[in-house]
Amino acid sequence: MRAPYQSEPVDIAKLARDTVAFLSHELEHARVTVCIDAGKAPCVVEGDRVQLQQVVFNILLNAQQALAQSDVEERAITVTLRADGDWAVATIDDNGPGIPSGDVERVFESFRSTKSYGMGIGLSVCRSIVQRHGGQLSASNLPGGGARFQIRLPVAAD
Repeated sequence: MRAPYQSEPVDIAKLARDTVAFLSHELEHARVTVCIDAGKAPCVVEGDRVQLQQVVFNILLNAQQALAQSDVEERAITVTLRADGDWAVATIDDNGPGIPSGDVERVFESFRSTKSYGMGIGLSVCRSIVQRHGGQLSASNLPGGGARFQIRLPVAAD
């Protein structure tokens, strides 16, 4: 049974810090460092805190798992939070192997996974949650290697 949607002001920077703290054991075990760059302007959106945290959790966990399987020496995830006009933008970058070519456009499809043990529903659910909040979720590969996931959500009205 799905919990009812609880709309409230959500500080995306605090949500990101809380999620990293929640995942700290897994991140430390995989020797992954996380840097959160929250900038100066607050990024507050209106939405369901639990659902939005599920999105950030899933993307961070996917990045950690990709890094744990890579041979990169210094495993890193960077979370950058910025206000962009009427949008709060959270960008999550990792320096892992990136998304396999040909899968970038399909990464949000249901029951599609690049992991042998994955069900392939996590990113599909994430995109649905972000869209339900009036936002957009995108994925791309970084030029020097690694993956980028970007969450764009409308800022909360004053």
